[in-house]
Amino acid sequence: MLPSELGPAGISRVVEAFQRWIAGYREHVEVTHSYGSSRLRFTGPTPATRWAAQLDTLDSEARSRHGQPFALLTAARREVLVRDALGTERFDRMPSTADARHVAVALITFFYDSPEATDLCYEARIGRQTCRPLATSGDRPVQIPSRRV
Repeated sequence: MLPSELGPAGISRVVEAFQRWIAGYREHVEVTHSYGSSRLRFTGPTPATRWAAQLDTLDSEARSRHGQPFALLTAARREVLVRDALGTERFDRMPSTADARHVAVALITFFYDSPEATDLCYEARIGRQTCRPLATSGDRPVQIPSRRV
């Protein structure tokens, strides 16, 4: 589900960060409200329970169809299983990670909300959501060599 440009080490790094995000998720915590709004919002129930069930279903389906656990399948076979699991689900926008109905979509939204994803998309060290000195704010971001496969 993640860009191949990340390579195996990058994909592992993102998945581990996603797992830490899930482990750190707390229910009923106040979240930042939009500018100018007085409406308070709170996190909902943990999505980890339904996502764990979805992962179990993917693994079960992999064993049923291919006689192997999901993790041991080729990327192409895993992709088919995930696409089948998503079915005809369509999006008018990407949901927030916590609001994603399927764990595969949650992983994608988690990654694409990161500074690393922005840098990868623009092939430049933009460093979104990071602080940098005011003196360098007018400088163009440093280009990153293309990692396209």
